[in-house]
Amino acid sequence: MKKLKKLLRQTKTGLHEYIVRGDELVKDNPDNYIVPDANQILIDIDGEGQYTLFNERLEILEEFYEFEYSVKPSSSGVPHRHVSVIFRCEFTVPEKLFLQSFLASDHMRDIMSFVQFQAGDKIPILLRKVTDG
Repeated sequence: MKKLKKLLRQTKTGLHEYIVRGDELVKDNPDNYIVPDANQILIDIDGEGQYTLFNERLEILEEFYEFEYSVKPSSSGVPHRHVSVIFRCEFTVPEKLFLQSFLASDHMRDIMSFVQFQAGDKIPILLRKVTDG
């Protein structure tokens, strides 16, 4: 919690040294990142408990939306996973972040994405692509 407060305090005062902007990362290395489409969310799972919660909440979401999803191990390997969910409708960045959080995505990553969004980052949500080898 102290780390998050420090990051938010520095962001509030305009010191962005701890926040890497997604638009800069993608501009410098476009092939290294997954940038979600308007109808896509990206979920970062860091453990089995999160993955269990993701699956439970996915069932709830199925009552309201039509979607397809894929799960892949992150570069750290299982239990870390990256999930892509593609809906039949589009969402705003704040709506995507809410859905990601509801589906048990990494909360620190999502709050930092929200801070980046509020700071004007054009690509506040992204995941590093997993490379073979």
